[in-house]
Amino acid sequence: MRQLTVALVLLVVLLAMGLWWAPRTLQPALEPVVAPTADAAAQTEAGAVTKAVDAPQRSAAEPTEVDGAATQAAPQPSPEELWGRVIVAASGAPVAGAEVALRHRDADEFWNLDLDYGKRVTEIGKTRSAADGTFRFAVPRARQHQLYVQAAGFAPVTRTHLCGGTEVVVELTRGATVEGVVRAAGVGLADAPVRIAIEGESVALAQGRTAAGGTFRFTGLQPAIVFVQVKSPDYSESWQRLELVAGGVHRAEIDLDPGKAVRGRVIEKTTGAPIVDAEVSDSWTFQRVARTGVDGTFVLRGVEDDGFVCIQAQAVGYASAFRNATGKLDEPLEFALERGGEVVGRLVDAAGAPVTTAYVAIAANFAEGPGMQGCDWLRAEVGKDGRFVALGLRPELHYSFYARGEGLGTRTYLLPRQLPSGERLNLGDVVLRAAGGVEGRVVDDAGNALAGLTVGLRGANGDAQAWCPDRSRGLEVSQFQGRSGRTDTNGTFRFTGVSAGSYTIGIRLPNRSENIAQGVHVRDGEITRDVEVVVPRGLSIAGTIAYADGRAVGDEGAQMHLTATMESGESFSARVRPGGAFTFEGLDAGQFVITMFSPPSGWVLAPMLSVRAGTTGIRLVLEPAAFLGGQVLDAAGKGIKARIWVRQRGNERGSSALHATDDEGRFRIEVPASFVGTVGAHDATVWEVQTKADDVLAGQTDLVLTLRPPGAPGVGR
Repeated sequence: MRQLTVALVLLVVLLAMGLWWAPRTLQPALEPVVAPTADAAAQTEAGAVTKAVDAPQRSAAEPTEVDGAATQAAPQPSPEELWGRVIVAASGAPVAGAEVALRHRDADEFWNLDLDYGKRVTEIGKTRSAADGTFRFAVPRARQHQLYVQAAGFAPVTRTHLCGGTEVVVELTRGATVEGVVRAAGVGLADAPVRIAIEGESVALAQGRTAAGGTFRFTGLQPAIVFVQVKSPDYSESWQRLELVAGGVHRAEIDLDPGKAVRGRVIEKTTGAPIVDAEVSDSWTFQRVARTGVDGTFVLRGVEDDGFVCIQAQAVGYASAFRNATGKLDEPLEFALERGGEVVGRLVDAAGAPVTTAYVAIAANFAEGPGMQGCDWLRAEVGKDGRFVALGLRPELHYSFYARGEGLGTRTYLLPRQLPSGERLNLGDVVLRAAGGVEGRVVDDAGNALAGLTVGLRGANGDAQAWCPDRSRGLEVSQFQGRSGRTDTNGTFRFTGVSAGSYTIGIRLPNRSENIAQGVHVRDGEITRDVEVVVPRGLSIAGTIAYADGRAVGDEGAQMHLTATMESGESFSARVRPGGAFTFEGLDAGQFVITMFSPPSGWVLAPMLSVRAGTTGIRLVLEPAAFLGGQVLDAAGKGIKARIWVRQRGNERGSSALHATDDEGRFRIEVPASFVGTVGAHDATVWEVQTKADDVLAGQTDLVLTLRPPGAPGVGR
């Protein structure tokens, strides 16, 4: 992924609240794995489901009879009701007696980077579908819920991002099967953890470990687009994307790369003493870690040397630290941690009473490297008296405060200043006021409701900088300012837990890089209603793509996508359907460049320039790849690890992938045989150190690019 454009890398970060922000702990399972039961399937990446101690009295409403009078309009659920029907997908027949569990995960309500908190799922209530397949729950207004539905003979189904005021149709099908093998160096790997998760959701369908020979098999899985993921402590993470169909048997063969082993030591900065049980990771989310021993040493295995590598270290009470280890993985790393700053305070409501059920975090964004942003996210535990404490703030970062509680508006504040090592900042009483909300609909320009769209709400309470005397500083933690939901069948969206302030509603359209945005103002304790966001239907571009030898594209099983880019830089994507057909939809008027970002190995697509929106019948051809190659040198003439980009002449707006060189700076890149254009390189650790060569031709394999400090002369040859 990190070989893609920087923009795409950032997009991956922005979308981290989906699948890849979820924890990846896997539970052991026997081989073969049988169809998940209600309890087994609940052990998803969200963690074990817990029973609610203080579940609302109205948690599970019994199914009721519907008045069949023809003169009456069909009843609709109120915003405090969640209705549903369980049916057989193939026939539409109702399923009676299906077990329906209503669940809530608070981490679904906000942009959460706390992986442990993301495991907390509460089961609010449970019921069974009536003879006509219906069920009903009473729910808090605008709160996001999950449904877990199972019935004998069908695959269990999980539905997420559901609010009151809608009727959900849950379609049950026969389960899918995924089987395969995990290998390392060509040999089947036993006891490797395997997990199958729905794309874009924090929901795992199955998890277990490989048997002897590296084989695995999961049955009774919900049809969906999924990732089959293998994450071993001794190998680089690997995954494969599959589209599961009802009753289908799907196969995944995954080869693990041993990567590199990073060794080093974590010590206390002032004394030099080893820090025991510190965590070291190749991700700032600490999704997998190595722990230090009694002498402070660690070995982190399976690190991918793919062009950019950042190693993080943390320990309780200490400020975390990171090292850009790109091109230096064979060198021992030493982390000298210093005591972090501390933040304490107390949460109270508008009447001054302590708020005891809340989530508090202190966080700051930071730059890991060129185009790479991380986030130091510290949870502050909240006590029974409403008091909280956060430890381990980095002295060089300016943090923000975040607090949310049920029925209360989320508040975020920029801290007054940076905190030196070991200093404690007392925030005093932090007041959380009654929640406001935003509710509305998304429609097209003909007034038709648009269902299933992702709706974001971005902004913060109007006094978010009240604590910081330097009002010129903006809020630094983007994750504190965003949350998302989905439109229901009526195009309706609902948000709660919002504090007074100005916000932006963003509609994320499928296959489009930019959102439709609209401003809205919120008051404490009030719901801003009847907001309508209109999404233009736009124009389209359609055609087909095939291999030069006549084979159809899109039949291989793996999904392929095309990109159409406007002169403004906005891009749209289209999936290549079986048979090679594709359609870009929702386009603005204008001309586009069509490219394929990641074509099949050995094949390339020459960019198609100046395609006007509204054009149909386009024919694209994947041709056998030509190559260009060379070496990147530093100012002293030594080969250096770098990243390469290429751009064909005339394609000023199309995508340009990043490619990593080897440790000696050598590279070999697939390009169209007609390629004439620019090849550029930048230092893998210092973005500003870069160079380029123009008028490069396909077939040139002796290209030399010399990287020099900014301002120094030097071009490729």
